[in-house]
Amino acid sequence: ILPTHLYAFQFPISKVDRNVATPLLTPMLGVLLLALVATCLVVAYSASVWRSTLAGSAAEARTSATSDDTDGLGRTGGA
Repeated sequence: ILPTHLYAFQFPISKVDRNVATPLLTPMLGVLLLALVATCLVVAYSASVWRSTLAGSAAEARTSATSDDTDGLGRTGGA
């Protein structure tokens, strides 16, 4: 019932030396940090534009709606 696999297939053995010094401040870290900052700026700008567009359309809807039969949150044209 249990599958039988070779030991090398189930648990690969790595003979790579892992005891090497890893520098923290490298050019790749700077590139990644720059990409992260650029991405955050793009997302923040997009959210700002989206919110201002929603606020503008909501304000326009409030000014165009009549105040005697609708409250701005009710359905329009439905039962």
